[in-house]
Amino acid sequence: MSDPTTQPDTAKAVEVLAEDNAWLHNTLRDRDARIAELESTVARLVAELDQVKADANAALRARSTPAERDVTDRSPCDCSPDCADDQRSA
Repeated sequence: MSDPTTQPDTAKAVEVLAEDNAWLHNTLRDRDARIAELESTVARLVAELDQVKADANAALRARSTPAERDVTDRSPCDCSPDCADDQRSA
């Protein structure tokens, strides 16, 4: 037979564990939502950065002479006009 004095302690422990479990569940849900929000923000910023780089490269190409354009197009990167200058002097 179980001791009747331990039943309230067991019920209280079950209640506390249920509350802790609910709190943890809500905390994890909120954390997952925040992670998804941050991932979305990072993806948006990467897309914006890619667009800015593409626009800057297009502007540089539009301002360059045909010879500079040829060197820039063969450049291993689109980092800056200085890179194209380095390619010409090499």
